[in-house]
Amino acid sequence: MTPSVDQWIYHPRVTFQDTNVVGNVYFLSYFRWQFESFEEWRRQQPSERTRQNESAIQYPIHSSTCFSDPIGATVGDCVRVASDVLLSKGGCSATSTIKRLADGVENVIATGEITFSNHEGNKTCDSDPPVGPCYEFRRLYAPRMTHDPLDLLSLQGKCRELFLLDHAPETIRRVAGQDLALQTTSASIEILSPRPSESGEVRVELRLEALKCGQMTVRFDYFELDDGRPVHFAYGQQRMSCKRRYSHGLLPTPLPADVLCALRQFTDDGQLLKKITEIEQFSERPPQALGSDCVR
Repeated sequence: MTPSVDQWIYHPRVTFQDTNVVGNVYFLSYFRWQFESFEEWRRQQPSERTRQNESAIQYPIHSSTCFSDPIGATVGDCVRVASDVLLSKGGCSATSTIKRLADGVENVIATGEITFSNHEGNKTCDSDPPVGPCYEFRRLYAPRMTHDPLDLLSLQGKCRELFLLDHAPETIRRVAGQDLALQTTSASIEILSPRPSESGEVRVELRLEALKCGQMTVRFDYFELDDGRPVHFAYGQQRMSCKRRYSHGLLPTPLPADVLCALRQFTDDGQLLKKITEIEQFSERPPQALGSDCVR
């Protein structure tokens, strides 16, 4: 198949189901818009072309989004998803730019990519899962698609929020009270292979992967029990930024003490443990001494 690029514009409607507790569009909605845009493009293709390309777009193996605006979008905003769809012999990819239209001005709020393959699973990815302490979340799956990235990404959000609820409830209270913002700056999912079965228990493991004063990166690993044996079938990553809300806007701030204490429980990496201690000591300094030392 000769590679070809199609450009496609999609205008999603922003509703309350798209938003989080403070009214901004939830990170998962940006992924859903990209998949909706791709499906709209596919439906508009001539039937003969669709049949020719069906095998190239059968299995989603990768999806990622980077968020470039601290506020994003909310109910009532006009949003445009502009996608470039690339078809080739080995598969298909859709690269998207998501913009918010306000007062005649277009602002880029996110960019993303979806990759499809004509074989089951991403054979090029390293499938060895990490070991060591982790926060664990389990979910029973009813029979449904085995390659649904949106389902897997939703488990990331659920796992992350239960981790905070279980180990950092004060931070949850501050986020709900709009004193603090934990912004998702990027998220991704890599599907390594089809799930062993179409129903059963999925286990998601969360581990700290990287840390700065006001940012943390966590990794998610997905397992399903196959005859009692855990099978690693996907992994993902999220990067989050912590900010305080002021009357003049959002400003970077160190991660809260209860989050740092919780993260300490789920890593045995010496460098990360040292970084946690440094941030805790930094946060205890008088406010006037903090200056701009806290790098996002």
